[in-house]
Amino acid sequence: MSENTTLIITETTNPLVSGYNDKLSAHKVFASTLSLFLPQNLSLRVKAKSASMEVNGGFYEVSLFLEEGKLILNSPYMKGTVTTRSADVEWHGLQQNFSAMSKFGDVIGAPVSQKDSPFIIESTWGNIAVYSLRN
Repeated sequence: MSENTTLIITETTNPLVSGYNDKLSAHKVFASTLSLFLPQNLSLRVKAKSASMEVNGGFYEVSLFLEEGKLILNSPYMKGTVTTRSADVEWHGLQQNFSAMSKFGDVIGAPVSQKDSPFIIESTWGNIAVYSLRN
């Protein structure tokens, strides 16, 4: 199995969580960690209501929507869109041509707003932090 051509999905649950063994189990909420390992240069599309996501690597194009939580992007160059309602976004990259806008949150780092940008980060309430990987 080659790591550059295979999608690998692993789930990690908290070892302290007890199993579903009573009548009230239907009303319990359990969190788990889902790790996705995608081949390079594929498109990535994720839509989540409440999550903490960390995205590492190079993707052909991304389309990420997160209502609440936190999103950390570690990729030198990005293409596509990131949209959040109240989730904070932290991007570590090299790219100079991008747009970062938050209607009611703060944009920290290198706030750039270019109309025809290949990479757009938008949020309604969340904060956006952009960190350059340049020395």
